[in-house]
Amino acid sequence: MLFIDANIFLELLLNQAAASDCQRLLSFLETALPCGVISSFHVFSIVLVIQHKAKNIQLSKRFLESLQSYSGISVYHADVATMAAAVDVQLQYHLDFDDGLAVAAMQEMNIVKIVSFDAHFDRVTSIQRISPSVALKELRQP
Repeated sequence: MLFIDANIFLELLLNQAAASDCQRLLSFLETALPCGVISSFHVFSIVLVIQHKAKNIQLSKRFLESLQSYSGISVYHADVATMAAAVDVQLQYHLDFDDGLAVAAMQEMNIVKIVSFDAHFDRVTSIQRISPSVALKELRQP
């Protein structure tokens, strides 16, 4: 199981430099067995960034509708205890709250790999940050 960071979706949705790598991974996850997780907090963040940066409400709606169709991605809903743990992680590793929440959720679900471009995750020794291309290679291995 892999945690999918918000920046993987945003890279594609905002047509940034690594969009093609993200597209390949996300296309695989559309029809894969469940193997990826994103938190509802990160989904909210994606919608807010799309609406703020791209000024495109319809794009955010298309993102939300498409997320429902991914058989390979589930959405994790953090409770207040996980959010409190996220603050502890945030303080321990000097992360933003959203990154702390990703790590706290990963710890709760025993996930050790995160697909992300965010190098701040490299501070957390209990997890491994991987690129979309590495994630795709690992998911395709039998």
